[in-house]
Amino acid sequence: MSQNLLRQHDQDERRRHPRYDVKGLHGVLNGTHPFTVARISLGGLMIRLQIEPNFNEVARIEVGLDRVVFRSRARVVYAGPDMASPSYGDTFYRVGLAFVDTPPDQQLRLERFIVREFPNSRSKPSERQATSDTPVDPPSRR
Repeated sequence: MSQNLLRQHDQDERRRHPRYDVKGLHGVLNGTHPFTVARISLGGLMIRLQIEPNFNEVARIEVGLDRVVFRSRARVVYAGPDMASPSYGDTFYRVGLAFVDTPPDQQLRLERFIVREFPNSRSKPSERQATSDTPVDPPSRR
């Protein structure tokens, strides 16, 4: 492969949004499947759950971010067994989700969370008109 092609490949592989490891964040996929969040970014999540969703499936997600809930649709871009799961008991899967058509108020909610939790992040809250982040109930299990 030529140097120019290698350089282009490296640029294409760069992440659009930085990712952050998290602990203690929980959510619900399609209102019924609870999950834990392993990584978060402005573009998506890496989650751990007990079902293996179909690749390219678009799902509804809700994630508790402190006292507010982030809601969006997300496309499954990766799904595979969680090799860190114990070999006994329930099977877990690691699932990569890319946000799809996130409403502006929800995007702002996510940006604020990332800036607050990761102060050295490159993310900055949008200049859009802020909406109230009124505390709400945790994600539902419909």
